Amino acid sequence: MREHADLMRKDRHFLQNILKDFKEEHANFRVTGMWTTAQQIRHVGRVVWWFWKGAFEGEWDMDFAREEAEISKPVTLAAAIRELDENYNELIMFLETASDATLGEVMANNPIFPAGTKKFIALAAITDHTAHHRGILSVYLRLNGIKPTMAYAD
Repeated sequence: MREHADLMRKDRHFLQNILKDFKEEHANFRVTGMWTTAQQIRHVGRVVWWFWKGAFEGEWDMDFAREEAEISKPVTLAAAIRELDENYNELIMFLETASDATLGEVMANNPIFPAGTKKFIALAAITDHTAHHRGILSVYLRLNGIKPTMAYAD
Protein backbone atom coordinates (compact mmCIF):
# COMPACT_ATOMS: atom_id res chain seq x y z
CA MET A 1 0.00 0.00 0.00
CA ARG A 2 1.39 3.35 -1.04
CA GLU A 3 1.05 5.04 2.39
CA HIS A 4 3.04 2.29 4.07
CA ALA A 5 5.68 2.41 1.33
CA ASP A 6 5.91 6.18 1.89
CA LEU A 7 6.39 5.59 5.63
CA MET A 8 9.38 3.35 4.88
CA ARG A 9 10.76 5.91 2.39
CA LYS A 10 10.60 8.58 5.11
CA ASP A 11 12.21 6.26 7.63
CA ARG A 12 15.08 5.61 5.23
CA HIS A 13 15.35 9.31 4.34
CA PHE A 14 15.64 10.32 8.00
CA LEU A 15 18.43 7.77 8.42
CA GLN A 16 20.14 8.88 5.21
CA ASN A 17 20.26 12.43 6.60
CA ILE A 18 22.51 11.10 9.35
CA LEU A 19 24.48 8.73 7.12
CA LYS A 20 25.45 11.40 4.61
CA ASP A 21 27.73 13.01 7.21
CA PHE A 22 29.91 9.89 7.47
CA LYS A 23 32.94 9.29 5.26
CA GLU A 24 34.54 5.92 4.55
CA GLU A 25 37.24 6.78 7.09
CA HIS A 26 34.55 6.58 9.81
CA ALA A 27 33.50 3.03 8.85
CA ASN A 28 35.58 1.39 11.58
CA PHE A 29 34.93 3.93 14.32
CA ARG A 30 33.40 2.31 17.36
CA VAL A 31 32.56 3.10 20.93
CA THR A 32 34.00 0.51 23.32
CA GLY A 33 31.83 -2.58 23.36
CA MET A 34 29.74 -1.45 20.37
CA TRP A 35 29.69 -2.22 16.65
CA THR A 36 31.57 -0.02 14.22
CA THR A 37 29.73 2.66 12.27
CA ALA A 38 29.45 0.39 9.23
CA GLN A 39 28.31 -2.57 11.33
CA GLN A 40 25.59 -0.44 12.95
CA ILE A 41 24.33 0.54 9.50
CA ARG A 42 24.45 -3.03 8.26
CA HIS A 43 22.52 -4.15 11.34
CA VAL A 44 19.73 -1.65 10.63
CA GLY A 45 19.33 -2.96 7.09
CA ARG A 46 19.27 -6.55 8.23
CA VAL A 47 16.64 -5.81 10.88
CA VAL A 48 14.44 -4.15 8.23
CA TRP A 49 14.61 -7.45 6.37
CA TRP A 50 14.11 -9.50 9.56
CA PHE A 51 10.91 -7.71 10.62
CA TRP A 52 9.51 -7.81 7.09
CA LYS A 53 10.19 -11.51 6.55
CA GLY A 54 9.07 -12.38 10.05
CA ALA A 55 5.82 -10.48 10.07
CA PHE A 56 4.71 -11.07 6.50
CA GLU A 57 6.16 -14.50 5.78
CA GLY A 58 6.52 -16.04 9.25
CA GLU A 59 10.30 -16.40 8.86
CA TRP A 60 11.49 -15.35 12.33
CA ASP A 61 15.17 -16.30 12.40
CA MET A 62 15.93 -16.35 16.11
CA ASP A 63 19.57 -17.43 15.84
CA PHE A 64 20.92 -14.20 17.30
CA ALA A 65 24.39 -15.64 17.92
CA ARG A 66 24.76 -16.36 14.19
CA GLU A 67 23.44 -12.89 13.35
CA GLU A 68 25.85 -11.28 15.83
CA ALA A 69 28.74 -13.16 14.20
CA GLU A 70 27.58 -12.01 10.75
CA ILE A 71 27.21 -8.36 11.79
CA SER A 72 30.58 -8.41 13.56
CA LYS A 73 32.46 -9.15 10.32
CA PRO A 74 34.39 -6.20 8.89
CA VAL A 75 32.40 -4.21 6.34
CA THR A 76 32.99 -1.00 4.42
CA LEU A 77 30.70 1.98 4.83
CA ALA A 78 29.72 1.76 1.17
CA ALA A 79 28.83 -1.94 1.43
CA ALA A 80 26.79 -1.41 4.59
CA ILE A 81 24.82 1.44 3.04
CA ARG A 82 24.29 -0.56 -0.15
CA GLU A 83 22.84 -3.50 1.84
CA LEU A 84 20.65 -1.14 3.86
CA ASP A 85 19.29 0.49 0.70
CA GLU A 86 18.67 -2.86 -1.00
CA ASN A 87 16.64 -4.11 1.96
CA TYR A 88 14.60 -0.91 2.19
CA ASN A 89 14.05 -0.94 -1.59
CA GLU A 90 12.75 -4.51 -1.55
CA LEU A 91 10.41 -3.78 1.36
CA ILE A 92 9.14 -0.61 -0.32
CA MET A 93 8.50 -2.49 -3.57
CA PHE A 94 6.55 -5.11 -1.61
CA LEU A 95 4.50 -2.43 0.15
CA GLU A 96 3.74 -0.62 -3.12
CA THR A 97 1.67 -3.60 -4.24
CA ALA A 98 0.50 -5.07 -0.92
CA SER A 99 -3.23 -4.87 -0.38
CA ASP A 100 -4.96 -3.48 2.68
CA ALA A 101 -6.10 -7.02 3.35
CA THR A 102 -2.51 -8.33 3.35
CA LEU A 103 -1.31 -5.57 5.66
CA GLY A 104 -4.23 -6.12 8.00
CA GLU A 105 -3.78 -9.87 8.30
CA VAL A 106 -2.94 -11.22 11.73
CA MET A 107 0.59 -12.54 12.01
CA ALA A 108 1.11 -16.21 12.64
CA ASN A 109 2.05 -16.97 16.24
CA ASN A 110 5.63 -15.86 16.74
CA PRO A 111 8.19 -15.14 19.45
CA ILE A 112 8.15 -11.35 18.96
CA PHE A 113 4.61 -9.98 18.80
CA PRO A 114 1.59 -10.95 20.90
CA ALA A 115 -1.11 -13.14 19.40
CA GLY A 116 -3.53 -11.18 17.24
CA THR A 117 -1.02 -8.56 16.09
CA LYS A 118 -1.62 -7.34 12.55
CA LYS A 119 1.24 -7.53 10.09
CA PHE A 120 1.50 -3.78 9.44
CA ILE A 121 2.56 -3.27 13.08
CA ALA A 122 5.99 -4.60 12.12
CA LEU A 123 6.50 -1.38 10.15
CA ALA A 124 6.24 0.61 13.39
CA ALA A 125 8.82 -1.72 14.92
CA ILE A 126 11.13 -0.99 11.97
CA THR A 127 10.79 2.78 12.43
CA ASP A 128 11.37 2.48 16.19
CA HIS A 129 14.46 0.37 15.67
CA THR A 130 15.82 2.69 12.99
CA ALA A 131 15.26 5.74 15.23
CA HIS A 132 17.26 4.04 17.99
CA HIS A 133 20.20 3.56 15.61
CA ARG A 134 19.90 7.10 14.20
CA GLY A 135 20.55 8.24 17.76
CA ILE A 136 23.57 5.97 18.14
CA LEU A 137 24.98 7.07 14.78
CA SER A 138 24.43 10.73 15.68
CA VAL A 139 26.53 10.19 18.80
CA TYR A 140 29.20 8.51 16.67
CA LEU A 141 29.29 11.61 14.46
CA ARG A 142 29.59 13.95 17.44
CA LEU A 143 32.40 11.83 18.88
CA ASN A 144 34.18 12.42 15.56
CA GLY A 145 33.65 16.18 15.87
CA ILE A 146 30.85 16.27 13.27
CA LYS A 147 27.50 17.97 13.92
CA PRO A 148 24.85 15.63 12.47
CA THR A 149 22.40 16.88 9.88
CA MET A 150 18.92 17.27 11.33
CA ALA A 151 17.33 13.86 10.72
CA TYR A 152 13.95 15.32 9.75
CA ALA A 153 15.27 17.82 7.21
CA ASP A 154 14.21 17.48 3.58
